[in-house]
Amino acid sequence: MHLLKIGTVLLLGGLLHPLHAAGPTSEAEAHAEYVFSHRPIWVSADGAWRVSVNPQGELLREAQASKPTVQRIQLGPGVRAVASHGPGLKVWVLGENGCLLQVDFSGPTPKRQTEPGAKCPALDEAGSDDLPSYFSGALAVSADGQLLAHSGSEGDQSVTVLDLRNKKKPMRTLWPALPAVALRFEDDGQRLAVLTQERGEAWEDIPGPSSLQWSRWDLRSGALWNEAQRAGHLGELRQHLHSASAWQQFWLDAQGEVQALDTHSCPVRVHSWPLKNEAAIESLSADPLGRWLAVLAAPTQAKTQRLLWLDARTGRTLHISELPLPRGAQGVAVQAHAQGLLLRRASAVQRSGEQYDHSPWRLQPWQNLPLPPAVAALAPRETSPTAPCREAKEAPLARQPERIAQPGKILWTLELDPRKAWDEARKGPCNRLDWTADYQHPDRTPRRWGLSPQGQLFVDQGDELHQLDPGTGKLLARWPTPRPTGVCSTPSFARAQFLNWQGDTLSLRPFAAQWDPKARQTLEQRPGWRVVTAVWLGDQVLARWVKGKQAEQRLYRADASGRWTQAAQRKGSVQEDGMPWFEGDDGHNSAIGWHELMPGPAAIDNIEREERGVRAGPRWSAGRYDSVRAEQDGRLLLWDGVSGASANVGQLVDLGQGRAVSLAGARLTLYQLREGEQSALRWEQQGRPDGDSPWIDALWWDEPKLLLLARHGGTLVALRPPLP
Repeated sequence: MHLLKIGTVLLLGGLLHPLHAAGPTSEAEAHAEYVFSHRPIWVSADGAWRVSVNPQGELLREAQASKPTVQRIQLGPGVRAVASHGPGLKVWVLGENGCLLQVDFSGPTPKRQTEPGAKCPALDEAGSDDLPSYFSGALAVSADGQLLAHSGSEGDQSVTVLDLRNKKKPMRTLWPALPAVALRFEDDGQRLAVLTQERGEAWEDIPGPSSLQWSRWDLRSGALWNEAQRAGHLGELRQHLHSASAWQQFWLDAQGEVQALDTHSCPVRVHSWPLKNEAAIESLSADPLGRWLAVLAAPTQAKTQRLLWLDARTGRTLHISELPLPRGAQGVAVQAHAQGLLLRRASAVQRSGEQYDHSPWRLQPWQNLPLPPAVAALAPRETSPTAPCREAKEAPLARQPERIAQPGKILWTLELDPRKAWDEARKGPCNRLDWTADYQHPDRTPRRWGLSPQGQLFVDQGDELHQLDPGTGKLLARWPTPRPTGVCSTPSFARAQFLNWQGDTLSLRPFAAQWDPKARQTLEQRPGWRVVTAVWLGDQVLARWVKGKQAEQRLYRADASGRWTQAAQRKGSVQEDGMPWFEGDDGHNSAIGWHELMPGPAAIDNIEREERGVRAGPRWSAGRYDSVRAEQDGRLLLWDGVSGASANVGQLVDLGQGRAVSLAGARLTLYQLREGEQSALRWEQQGRPDGDSPWIDALWWDEPKLLLLARHGGTLVALRPPLP
């Protein structure tokens, strides 16, 4: 198994070593040698000190000058990243499972200390055998040493920012959409740049296509500042094939081209620089001052190895260094620092006996390489404070909503009895084919409450429909539903009608009509057929009919005069368990199966908006990194990066009238666009004043200016936000 992983690692890194050897060195040790040859190191800004980890699990602090000053401490091989500042007297170490350590080199004996709140097991094992874990983890320290940012454990996409002067609690927790692979403090520590990678589906150890996302976060507010995305077949991102300066992000794509993302340009731009005559790349590293990029090519049959020096602004090749290859050795990694470049070589371990596909390597100390004259002559990049990079047709104040922090006022709370309301609809004969008996998903649960066209609030209580007072939540009126007589029934609050089905008949009845036969309207009656399920789709109805082994799915619409007609149909078959089946069905025969008749995201969006009574107005959506967007007629009216302290957007519900609400667990955020003004309102409430259960649905009641909220399990809450 180790042999397979060694070969896979070398292949994915662009290396396929031609040497063959055997001997006492184990395959696991050979694997560790290779992995650690590309472990990131830290170099001080003046180039005088470096900190690195060797394959034996020792953390080394070494002087770059000729004076042989070396300090070391045993940590174990489970180190993922190191970072420091100044002369590197205090070093932070990120280990497996989010373990965060501090190592103090200021005394005669280095000391390790676990950071407060961090779960830090012993680092005596490298962790998972899964290859990406060796290269995961990101860590950064600000230039003044006051702030530290680190990624979470495997599968945790959060980024934690610590104020090292006050470690009692995190200064900020950011929530990028994907796990971070690189971090950098910018603008004198005011902002944090985050690079994340979306990994494609993997087959065995070989990853599928992936993409990179870059974002910049404001650390004072925790809001998303800028964002950009680079899609493509990048393969698995390796730290030695990615590097960054304060101006650019660089990586090598699957086609062997250097990709340069200009993060200080507006809009953010990506450049592709092909590397001619280079079969494979070992490593690349960017000058922290943004002047040049060093690219180490894989060795060929020649006696030298090529090192390319590129202009970081244009991609032009400034110089090519031909590095001599000592017998049985080659360069495997480069590391740039402000004063020059470090090169790491590895020599093959010659063994006898059993033959292996790949040789183990013995790492050599880092070597200093001088800058070629053409590279040293490059002028340093000018620093300039960054600003949000605005999009085309973006309103001037779209990213500056007025934020309201005071809590809202709960007017009333109503407990809905889950034994009455939809228990029969979920498990009984009415919609039994739409639900699994032991699972209830909030997105597929019919809404039990809503507003009529006249602004009346109705709540479905199973055998009765209740009308509530908006100010108190008290009962104003009640009407029976058809369910006590065995008729299946689903209400449409926007139309104030019941959709009823029993046997061969599908019909409608207004809420207030009770059992008046004249108020009943038959959609369709089909002798010999039976309705097995029916659902509202905005102003439409979808029904599934069964006759013997035949099944049909029919969609009904009403014309301007109110007359209902069949709009579409689809034929299917009945399975052995009695369930109707249609080609391309989602396997659940659920209420969401209507997409087969009305394909496309626009149709889905329109139905969802109509179900909430939203006929026009801006379109609300969640962008990358869970940003909130409101757009109308191609114009961006609101772009909210969302405070990182409050997790993410969660479920975004369009409320109509230029309002939307974000339901993220127990937190909610209400957005309101104000007519005649460019700015918007953003009201946020942390936590649940009436409990810890998450919100699952919301509706805006315009006339009393109430936000109706529901949680799964049956609580309805009327809350008045502090909006004008």
